Amino acid sequence: MPTKEEVTRKVTTEVAKEAGISPDRVKEEHVLADYPIYLDKVALGMLTLTLRKYIKTYRSDQTIVVKEVRKSGLTVKSLIELIYEKLK
Repeated sequence: MPTKEEVTRKVTTEVAKEAGISPDRVKEEHVLADYPIYLDKVALGMLTLTLRKYIKTYRSDQTIVVKEVRKSGLTVKSLIELIYEKLK
């Protein structure tokens, strides 16, 4: 199972990739749908698919659904915690 730091790095990198920004600019307090990330519904769906694949690599019995990622006001930190909990 990956450590909390590895999950944080993976989620931050994937969020940055979907947003088209440097991972250095992604902070844990940023909301996924707001500045500077601005992920729309399609990008959040793609992010969900990527993170689902990551979760399935370690825990085939766990998954993540788009509804969880599209939740209003979801921050990077909340997403990291969600992924980490699913990997436990």
